[in-house]
Amino acid sequence: MAIKILKTPNLKQLIGRVSKTNQLLASLAQFIITGISNRTQRGIDFNNRTFKSYNAAYKTFRTNKGRSSRVNLTFNNQMLNAMRFKKINSGVMIHFPDSVENTKAYYNHEEQGREFFGLDSNQERYIMNSIRDYISKSFK
Repeated sequence: MAIKILKTPNLKQLIGRVSKTNQLLASLAQFIITGISNRTQRGIDFNNRTFKSYNAAYKTFRTNKGRSSRVNLTFNNQMLNAMRFKKINSGVMIHFPDSVENTKAYYNHEEQGREFFGLDSNQERYIMNSIRDYISKSFK
């Protein structure tokens, strides 16, 4: 019986790379925010379904203001532009720090069932691949 170690990692280099994970996490968080915003403006939720329609009164309000009645959760883009990320102990958190925009996001996502605030399968795959590649490069 034997244990073979084919290659040992350079621990000094590994520690240096691990300390740079904040940059990777910030990049991934910005990727997520951009993806959520772009997908939402196309009228698609994170499950790749079109959003539930606006009610008749809100459709009328939107068209009277020169806006489309197509559901994209964007009237003046303040809600989606309010998404931010911040570092937390275990990584990063994407959130709506502005209470007004947070209320709008909660209303649309939770109360109206327009599930825009989440990762779609392409985003999940990209994030997993990015982290896998980052870790694998750390051991080279």
